[in-house]
Amino acid sequence: MKDDRWNTLIEPVQSWVDNFTPIDEDDEDRLEVVKLSMKRGNRSENKRHGIIKNWRTEFANEIENEEYGFSTWARKSIPKEIVIKMVKAATEETTGRKALWEKSVRKPTFSKKVGDARQLFTHPNFEHFNQHEIDRDVAAFKAIYKKGGDWDAVAPVFEVEKEDSA
Repeated sequence: MKDDRWNTLIEPVQSWVDNFTPIDEDDEDRLEVVKLSMKRGNRSENKRHGIIKNWRTEFANEIENEEYGFSTWARKSIPKEIVIKMVKAATEETTGRKALWEKSVRKPTFSKKVGDARQLFTHPNFEHFNQHEIDRDVAAFKAIYKKGGDWDAVAPVFEVEKEDSA
């Protein structure tokens, strides 16, 4: 996890540390553990993912109540009806993908991580390609929805105006 993402994620944790008043020894221990975790995360990028995972459990009540700025940590689920519409919208493009598949001399490719390196593969058949594209489209729709965007908006057509050459 890079520094900018880490710094964004620890903002509510820092707010909690600054404003938390321990009542008993358990609270003091909790505060100390969180401070030490922040220190570890600031030193090592590799440990940050695990620290955030632990903090999701540690700050479950604060996340649920959206206290100290933890509202950004809340995992918001997308209603099932919306997901069904997203899958339907992505599936509606199957005809266009089929035409692309049939007209392509070189079949579409995808990359997959194998070991430490990413490798490029050709889709073995149209069904594999189509499902891959549906999954990709649905993931993009979900990302737009979670950011508050209009996931089913139709983008305007980009038109290139030709310039008169002198």
